[in-house]
Amino acid sequence: MLFDPPLLPASFLARRKRFFADIVFPDGTAAVAHLANTGSMHGLLQAGARALVRPARTAGKPAGRWPKLAWGLEALEAEGVFVGVNTLRANALAAEVLRSGRSDVFGPLQDIRAEVALPAGGTRIDFLAHNAQGALWVEVKSVSMAHAGVAQFPDAPTERGRKHLQALTAIARDGGQAALLLLALRSDVHVFTPAVAIDPEWAHLLRVACATGVRVRAVRCSVQASGIDALEALPVTMPA
Repeated sequence: MLFDPPLLPASFLARRKRFFADIVFPDGTAAVAHLANTGSMHGLLQAGARALVRPARTAGKPAGRWPKLAWGLEALEAEGVFVGVNTLRANALAAEVLRSGRSDVFGPLQDIRAEVALPAGGTRIDFLAHNAQGALWVEVKSVSMAHAGVAQFPDAPTERGRKHLQALTAIARDGGQAALLLLALRSDVHVFTPAVAIDPEWAHLLRVACATGVRVRAVRCSVQASGIDALEALPVTMPA
């Protein structure tokens, strides 16, 4: 995924009111950027951390949910690497991964559609694709938290995430194909495991999903000013 134009450097000062980040540019200009992230951003909110931002206006016209903000925060530096913090990027990157047909993720897929409601209604899944075995339902999660090279999700209790796992498990129990795609938006990780201490119920539901046949895949990504690259599949481990 390429950023056009490339992201600009800044320094992070503080998060406030959940969706706002105070930043300062190298020339000393202060600004407020939109922060598209509802999680706790555990380990990332360090004052003075290097940041990457994008203009939120095109051709002089405001864009996005917060039209008065001229900037959007895309990444923060932690442990020497940039970490993607705009969770809205995950689905666009996932679409590229799915369309690439990488064998270390799901293999060749066709007829990939986004935001599709389940036949039973009530829940939308991020992607519906097809392979040689039929329909494959794929839910995507953006992962930014890590400890000692271990990527973890979630970074805050997630009722929505639990509902998605339950929906995927129901598909698998009915004989369908279901998958969870975890995009670790940082390059310093080597394995994924659920954050049991933060949301034990989500971790339990993930174990149940795996045991039922839901395919859980994690991918390590590199975030730079020029774009985000999906590098390689990560092993997924379940704590005892």
